[in-house]
Amino acid sequence: MTVLENVVLRLNNVRRRLNRKRLPPERILLLLPHCLQKKGCAALVGEDIRNCRDCGRCKMKELKEMAGRLGIRAHVASGGRDALKRALAPDIELILAVACAKELAEGIRGAFPKRVVGVLNSWPHGACVDTDVDVAAVERELAELLLPPEGSRDT
Repeated sequence: MTVLENVVLRLNNVRRRLNRKRLPPERILLLLPHCLQKKGCAALVGEDIRNCRDCGRCKMKELKEMAGRLGIRAHVASGGRDALKRALAPDIELILAVACAKELAEGIRGAFPKRVVGVLNSWPHGACVDTDVDVAAVERELAELLLPPEGSRDT
C-alpha cells in the first residue's frame, strides 16, 4: 500500500466514523471486483452476480446469497471505470466496496462526496487472480449501514 493510498483510506475511516447514518437497502450498492470469481469458472458472472451458478469454488455464491437476503444490489465490476460508473448512479447513497487498497483508494476519491465503505480483499494467488474476501466482515459492515428492519428494536 502506498503512502497516498494509506492516507486516503485513513481519512475515509475518519469520515465514516463521523457519519453513522443508516440507509434502506435500495440506497446501498455492494461493489465487487471480478477477480473474486475463480479463474476458469464456467459461469461467466460478468456484471450480474445472479449469473453465478453457486458452485461454491469462490465467494460469489455467498455474496450473492447475502445480497439477496439483505435486499441490496450487488454489482461485479470489470474494472475501475465500470465501478465508478455504478457508484455514481443517482439512486445510490453509499457503496460498500470490496477491493484492493489501490482500487479502493481510487474509488473513494472518484466517488466523493458519496460515502464509500471498504473491505479489503486478500490475494492468496497474487494480485487480481482468484482473490478472496471475508464474507462475514462484509456482512458486519452492512449490518452497521442498513436501517434495521421495521418492527426491530435496534435503532
